[in-house]
Amino acid sequence: MEAELAPYHQIQDDRWRRYYECQDDSLVGGISWQVTSHTISQIQRKYHLWQEQEDNGGLLNEVITQTCLMDLEGNLLSDRILPTKYGQAFLISRNGGVEWVSVAKKKDTYLKKGFTLQNRVRVYSMSFSGRFTQKGNPVYSGIQIQSEEWSEWNSSDIIHSSHGNWIEFCHQNPL
Repeated sequence: MEAELAPYHQIQDDRWRRYYECQDDSLVGGISWQVTSHTISQIQRKYHLWQEQEDNGGLLNEVITQTCLMDLEGNLLSDRILPTKYGQAFLISRNGGVEWVSVAKKKDTYLKKGFTLQNRVRVYSMSFSGRFTQKGNPVYSGIQIQSEEWSEWNSSDIIHSSHGNWIEFCHQNPL
């Protein structure tokens, strides 16, 4: 990794030198500085992902905790929390229509409405392809759910949503 990063570090060092020698005040923090910093960051991320994958026997592992809305019989109603005009809410399909169930802080609030919450913990395994998307997300292949456990949600738990979770997205929409 150091050999791959050396030219970029040299460029940044040269920019600093010229900046401190008052040759050009626009060198530090400008577009070219940001591009070089981004390139250094991507090389480091790629190296660390490859290293982690090698250390784990060829696969990366990720644990994702997600809060799910359930009915009182234990049936999953929704695992998506979406932002609304009035705060966050679960979106559920029920009785031929769509309903919003506001995210609440207390367990009793859900029970009064006929719902309960459960935490779903999934362990994913995947391989890093060595590439990133234009937005900088790593591209994974072979995403598999290794295990899934459920636990009762308590009012002291943080409410986790998979909405916006990159690994969940890639698992549901393979690239």
